[in-house]
Amino acid sequence: MIREHDQLTMATLTSELAEVQAQLDLALHDHLYSPFRELAQSQLGRIQPLRRAAVVLATAADGTDSALLRQQRIDLATALEMLNIALVIHQLLLANSANQTDNPNQRSITGSVILTGDYCFTRSALFAAKTDNVQVVEIFSQTLKTISEGILRGLFAERGDVTVAPAEVFHTELALCEAGVVGAATLVRTTSSLSDAAVAELLAILRRWVPGWQMQEVTPAFEHLPPPQEAGWQVLQQWIQLR
Repeated sequence: MIREHDQLTMATLTSELAEVQAQLDLALHDHLYSPFRELAQSQLGRIQPLRRAAVVLATAADGTDSALLRQQRIDLATALEMLNIALVIHQLLLANSANQTDNPNQRSITGSVILTGDYCFTRSALFAAKTDNVQVVEIFSQTLKTISEGILRGLFAERGDVTVAPAEVFHTELALCEAGVVGAATLVRTTSSLSDAAVAELLAILRRWVPGWQMQEVTPAFEHLPPPQEAGWQVLQQWIQLR
């Protein structure tokens, strides 16, 4: 369903999130075999609610909504959620690294985790490519690189590596949501009034919300946004507060 007057409502956000969920379910259920399927689906449950997707859907709107833009934003939203699943799965490797033994069962579990995570990484890239937007794919690729580097810096810091300079805590959730805003803005940039200043304002709001998803003192900033994003982010705020 195309958004009426290009305005995001709670009903249309819920509907589009359901489509993201359906694409994730299909990718994990129909293309993975047991026990990989169960492992991936368990992590899908852990990443609920789909906040990364909701950020994309609230941002990717222009003055004349179309079936093409609708599918692009749903595919981008799915890509970021699938990437999040892959990252969560690979975190299991780090959590289990201290328990590594020569036990064949442990090696089998580790292999399953690696294969499942790699599959999810691949699927996330394919969903990004489905947007058929080169810039979006580049943003997705750079986001994966940034997150990987942030996780590695955190690991070295935890182990007391003196060669790693002190840095702010890296938040994967924030990096994914920022990519969602920039990617969504790229999808609508040629047909909307979403300026660089408006994108910067959205990113500033995100940094106040994430990682704790605190909603205080951000509503006034919405009125400086183009109407589609103002409406979308008001709905996004309401949706998050209900979760």
